Formats: sequence, structure tokens, C-alpha cells
Amino acid sequence: EPARTHNLVALARTLRAAPEIQRRTDDLRRLTDIVVSTRYPVFVEAALDWTEVHELIGLASSVIDQVRGILDGAGVDTGSIDPA
Repeated sequence: EPARTHNLVALARTLRAAPEIQRRTDDLRRLTDIVVSTRYPVFVEAALDWTEVHELIGLASSVIDQVRGILDGAGVDTGSIDPA
């Protein structure tokens, strides 16, 4: 059972058999920073423009697809995971 955290880098470390996702530290850190700053708006430094929003959606979708592939490859049923 993964820890309850917003820290995607820490969560990626729990996927021990998936070094390819662990190497995406910069991407995971960027997504973590955005999640925290939008969930807790007190910490928001600047608004995002639509270009940044679309880039972040693409980045998040890429990470989700990669993790889903890793889990599927390990025999974990990902059918109940919400689509990205």
C-alpha cells in the first residue's frame, strides 16, 4: 500500500522494479509542485497560462500511462484506475 503523500518522487521510489519512472525525477517534482500549489493556493506564486496547463496535462498523462504500463506488466489489474 503506497504512502499517502503528494510527493510523486517519493511514490515513484516505491516502484522498485520500475527505474524508468524513477528517472523522471524532474517531471515528477514539477507535477508535485503544481499539485501542492493548486491544492493549497496560499503557496501559488503565479497563475498558469493555457500553454503551461496543456503542457502539464500532457506530462501528467505521460506519467500515468507509463505507471499503468509498469503495473500492467507486473500483473496488477489497472482496469479500475480512472482513465487519464
